Amino acid sequence: MFNTTDELTNLLDSQNPASGTPKDKNILIVDDDKKITSLIKYALCQIPYFSVSEAYSGEEGLEHIKSVYHDLALIDINLSGMSGLELLKKIKEESKDTMSIVMTGNPNLETAVEAMKIGACDYLSKPLNLSMLMLKVQKELRNQENAVLSERDPKTGLYNMGAFQSHSLLEIKRLVRSRKPLSLVFFDVDNFKKYNDTFGHLEGDYVLKKIARNLMESTRLTDLAVRFGGEEMVLLLPETTFDAAYNLADRLRERISSAPYSPKKDFIKSVTVSGGVATYNPPSKGDFNISINQIVKAADDALYKAKLAGKNQIWEENLLES
Repeated sequence: MFNTTDELTNLLDSQNPASGTPKDKNILIVDDDKKITSLIKYALCQIPYFSVSEAYSGEEGLEHIKSVYHDLALIDINLSGMSGLELLKKIKEESKDTMSIVMTGNPNLETAVEAMKIGACDYLSKPLNLSMLMLKVQKELRNQENAVLSERDPKTGLYNMGAFQSHSLLEIKRLVRSRKPLSLVFFDVDNFKKYNDTFGHLEGDYVLKKIARNLMESTRLTDLAVRFGGEEMVLLLPETTFDAAYNLADRLRERISSAPYSPKKDFIKSVTVSGGVATYNPPSKGDFNISINQIVKAADDALYKAKLAGKNQIWEENLLES
């Protein structure tokens, strides 16, 4: 499969971990040939910041994807049971940020082209060339980092508005297919301007970062936590009922309000948020027409009511339920 043991050793010795990414990268190998998965895993694990998992079927690979976030999946197309193409589709539904490279022994590469149309970022032909595998894996991980940076708000680490616009369109398409509810929570930090004016913008930035961390730690891989602008933050929650979205929003409100802040020495200050929740439940049959802007407006209207009612509370807008 690989050229020689010496070539493997030389290639691994040539890798420079110091120039790599400081954060661990989770990589999943899905191939029903255990010898191949073991050899690929051995090679990749020589890079200190690579954490590599193995799966021997599409079904097992999907369970890995559902349980732990993976930056990259290496998938053999010709799997028994769930095919590599089927697994690729499932990965795109379950973990939109996971990249995939497919491996194929088909000499005409038709299935590799089909895989790339589905969403694979590259392919490798079997028998595998280890040098090419290592280069492509590291290249795609670098591309992923650049893409992530372009989608993130630099102050909070949340997704930015550009990412929200692109991901929300995908969620509307998924809503049409799945016929499952789509929820959105709109948060706003209460009295944030006064906090900024009193304690300074650096302390205000710290508040935003701490709230953003709460949001990211409380959501699933399929959810999207977004800085909408200023002190406004949004959670886009696919396949989430109104009750589940409301309960999450209220838990976050309580968690944020109970956290102590010390904007100056020997002084403890609490910070609160208000929130609005909107859910769209598509009909089980027939056509329907919904836009992300409608859902955002409904959640924003609910947020406005929460502010008027005294702040530090969650209100809902049910007009979108059908």
